[in-house]
Formats: sequence, structure tokens, C-alpha cells
Amino acid sequence: MQFAAASYFDGVTPFYGTTTVPPLGFMGGIEKKIYDFMVGKTPGSEHFFYQGKRLFEPSGRLAGCYKELCIWLDGKLPHNPYSVIYYMNDVWFVSLTDKYMDLISSDAGVRFYLDCYLKLIARYPCGDLKSQRQKYCDELRGLLNSGMLLEPMKTMWLEAKIYSGPIDLNAYMKDDPYFLGVAD
Repeated sequence: MQFAAASYFDGVTPFYGTTTVPPLGFMGGIEKKIYDFMVGKTPGSEHFFYQGKRLFEPSGRLAGCYKELCIWLDGKLPHNPYSVIYYMNDVWFVSLTDKYMDLISSDAGVRFYLDCYLKLIARYPCGDLKSQRQKYCDELRGLLNSGMLLEPMKTMWLEAKIYSGPIDLNAYMKDDPYFLGVAD
């Protein structure tokens, strides 16, 4: 599942430290089917367990993926179109526990990329982006607006909804600016 979520299976970007370009999608486009089976969403798969647990428990696994999610939502850079991280909204929302809030509070990198991600979700759509992204953002906005969010997520989401300035994905690393949500 880690490979099925990896951004570098975009058919363009070499594996880190090599010149080898992996194929588009780790599982040839069936990543969502495999993910749905492993988390019990496929009819009949809800009965499959290993050592008393679901085959895959993805809660809390998006902390390192916010940058990749921003790139996918922006739609201008190469990305793995089949990554399972595009199907994890409900699992991610349930994982917003006190422990996850501690991670957001203590890790400046996670907080920065989460902030970019939330701002992009709040203002989507931007430009001519595909319906899969629109559905993703609509679902996520519904989840974020419907429930009780813990701090600091509650404040971050409220600020993201009113923010109208530029979103520079590269500001944290102090690289050349890469502004999200603007047409080329």
C-alpha cells in the first residue's frame, strides 16, 4: 500500500537516486480496487482480517502526503493518477485525533503542507481541473464543515476558508516559488 500511494509512479519521475523511471501507477490502475478490498469496502471483503485487524489500517498516514495531494489537486506537475491517497478522505477525517493534533502542533513541515492543502481544498476548483478532483474536494469540504474539529485543525480550516492570497508550495523549503491554484 505504501507503493500504491507513492507519488513517484507518475511515469516521468525517476526513483530517488537513480535514472530509472517507474511505470505509471504501481498496480497498473487498480490501486483503488485493492485499497477498497484491503479496508473492507468491497462487498465480502469486510470479513477478511489478519491477526484480528483489517488488512490495511491507513489512519494517520496522510501526514507526509500533503505536498503530493497539493500537486495532484493543482494538476500542473506530473503525479501518479492512481495513488490511493486520493481515496482516503473518510479515513483521514477519522484520524484527526488528539494524537494527530499533537503532530500538527509539533511538526512545522506537516503544519505548512497541511495549511497549503486546506487552502487549496477550500478554494477548489481553480482553472480547468478534472471531476475526480472536484468530487474529492466536495467530499472533504463536507467532512471538514460537518464535524467537530480539534485545535489546531479547527483554526487552520477556518483560516483556509477565508484566505485568498497566493499559496506557495515551495515557501517552506525556500525554493523558487511554485504557486498553487493559478493558471499557467
